[in-house]
Amino acid sequence: IFVTPGGAGTGLTKTDPTSIQNALAMATCNNVTIKMAVGDYFIDAPLIMSSFTTIEGGFSTDFSQKTSSFGTVGA
Repeated sequence: IFVTPGGAGTGLTKTDPTSIQNALAMATCNNVTIKMAVGDYFIDAPLIMSSFTTIEGGFSTDFSQKTSSFGTVGA
């Protein structure tokens, strides 16, 4: 599942990313990997992560490569 800070899509393709909240809901007990793009994620409620879920971060916004970049707010 592909995730970006402003994602509002299905998350099923690199060109249609979703939010981290939606990705976690989709991933529940489904042995899924969530790929998060670099950026600032504004989260105002606890995130609940279930078993059998892997989160990988540090992807460029088009998910073509992993990077060591970070968001802009914490810079």
